[in-house]
Amino acid sequence: MTTPDPSAAAVAEPRRRFRLPQAFISFEDPDFRYLGLSTLALGFGQWAQQIGMAWLAYDLTGSAVQLGTISAFRAGVGTITAPLGGFLADRYPRRQVIVWSTVASVIQASILAALILTGLIQLWHVYVLAFAGGVIQSFTQ
Repeated sequence: MTTPDPSAAAVAEPRRRFRLPQAFISFEDPDFRYLGLSTLALGFGQWAQQIGMAWLAYDLTGSAVQLGTISAFRAGVGTITAPLGGFLADRYPRRQVIVWSTVASVIQASILAALILTGLIQLWHVYVLAFAGGVIQSFTQ
């Protein structure tokens, strides 16, 4: 009676390609990977900007009330305009809505950065840009 050679069985069996768990199977599509990673990056940017704008309001005024007001204002605007974002996502191609909202977010962040770097930033700028950020975030989501 011969004993089977374990190395021969390993050679005969084809190697399996690594597969993502079922929950992440969509990341095998390159387009979805780009969408997922860009959405993640945009989300981190919006989160950092929301914290930074509140901090900026505090830095400009020294008032904790202004810090909280900026945060609440941006979140409130985003909540109120969220149905409009849903309407646009249903009415227009979603890719187009995502691209335009990302472009708008870049423009809004660039204006904020330019105002800060030039030293021209004022509290009313922070409120206007917080309003724009809340609207853009509702479209992105």
